[in-house]
Amino acid sequence: MEIDKDTIENACFCNKNKSCLDNPKNLCPITADITDELIFVSKQKSPECGYYVNFGYGGFCNCPVRKEIYRKYKK
Repeated sequence: MEIDKDTIENACFCNKNKSCLDNPKNLCPITADITDELIFVSKQKSPECGYYVNFGYGGFCNCPVRKEIYRKYKK
């Protein structure tokens, strides 16, 4: 996947070294796309993710890389 270099650099809270770029299986599944800036994910794959905000049975994903992957590739 090709992600903008600035987007990757802005993901400074990623402690998994942006592993989602190498292996799409590491992506949390999107359950709802509310706006370009707000996506819901069904579960947290990485308990120590700095971009995951728990909410109900899932949570919000604030990762700029994850958002761009979803916008570009619908994954």
